[in-house]
Amino acid sequence: MGKSARRYAAEALMRIDNGGYSNIVTSNMFKNCDLDPADKMFAGAMVYGVIERLITLDKIISAYSKVKKLSPEVKAILRCALYQIMYMDSVPNSAAVNEAVKLTNEMKVKSAGGFVNAVLRNFLKKGVLEELTRNESFKYSCSEDVIKIIKESIGNDKADMFLETSFGKPPIFIRVNGLKTSCEELKTLLLANNAEKVSEVAGVKNCMIYEGRDITENSLFKKGFYYVQDLSSQLCVKALELTEGVRLLDVCAAPGGKSFTAAQEMNNKGEILSCDIHKNRLQLIEEGKNRLGIDIVKVTENNGAQYNEGLGLFDRVLCDVPCSGTGVIRRKPEIKYKSEKEIAALYDIQFQILKTSAKYLKAGGILVYSTCSVNKKENEDVVLRFLKDNDEFELVRFSVVDSEEENNGMRTILPEDYNSDGFFIAKLMRKK
Repeated sequence: MGKSARRYAAEALMRIDNGGYSNIVTSNMFKNCDLDPADKMFAGAMVYGVIERLITLDKIISAYSKVKKLSPEVKAILRCALYQIMYMDSVPNSAAVNEAVKLTNEMKVKSAGGFVNAVLRNFLKKGVLEELTRNESFKYSCSEDVIKIIKESIGNDKADMFLETSFGKPPIFIRVNGLKTSCEELKTLLLANNAEKVSEVAGVKNCMIYEGRDITENSLFKKGFYYVQDLSSQLCVKALELTEGVRLLDVCAAPGGKSFTAAQEMNNKGEILSCDIHKNRLQLIEEGKNRLGIDIVKVTENNGAQYNEGLGLFDRVLCDVPCSGTGVIRRKPEIKYKSEKEIAALYDIQFQILKTSAKYLKAGGILVYSTCSVNKKENEDVVLRFLKDNDEFELVRFSVVDSEEENNGMRTILPEDYNSDGFFIAKLMRKK
């Protein structure tokens, strides 16, 4: 008899706890397990659900456990069982408890069976303790450091709304490859290929919301008719004001989505140099551009923080820097558990990449600085620090969508705006 869905989930969580990336660990779990499709969905929902609610679950375990240091197996079993009890209505409480106790035997920690049973039954009897409900870190399952950063950046009211949206499944935005098809044609083809629903995004060219499964597994994706790209990333490229024939440098390009969107905006005419410091990630750009039928993207290994005179000058520069990712916590919940120290280590790196990227821009050219973060210290503060030392640059007013008023040259997008990822865009021009 093979492993149960709960055991696969618990073991995956142990690997993630040991430093594995959730998307890679879960993908490998799905590839290597012998579960049927329904059990795969159950195991996957448990893994992502536990990660999304990790602080909440761990605070409950600490409140109901007298054992200070739990083994990795027992911790994973308790997290899974509590998640089922609290958030999975389809699982009876008795089943969650009984299966957790059974799992202690399967995972060779049988002696902890009584302890697991006692913790879970005590929780069922008493529920969430009142002192926990008053704790914001418990409520949002988010580190106090990240909550503090978000509140300081966007204000208390918006922060509460932002953290509320960190739970649940975000929409899947796709970019229609205008070099191969149209929104109307692709919509018809996707619906014929078992998509549940496909809807166009008003005011944004070639952008649609996809509802359904197998988004990257169907033949239309493999033929290069579309790719997955959040709306915010598409709006970032829009700010570059691209036309046919321009020369664009994408400084930190992998996995390539913004370069691909730029190529379409340029009607596949001109030149895009897509760079990344990680050589192994350049293959993702190569594979993507070939699948999409894009000719103008050239890929090269390059460190964005170090000036490379050999690259030459460009009409446009896209400087999408490595960041904390606070804007995408509903897609990558591990980000909610970062420390302020860990995030602060990025600020000087981001500034250095922006400062270096600016050297590649021609007079009259446009540079877009962006992050998938809502942290002001990674965003406005970096841009203003750069402008203070570089008076040949100025902010350029722009609107992220056609129907919106122009901003002052910097814009933080929040999920409440378009139900897209949190994102920051700054648009700069070299005056001379």
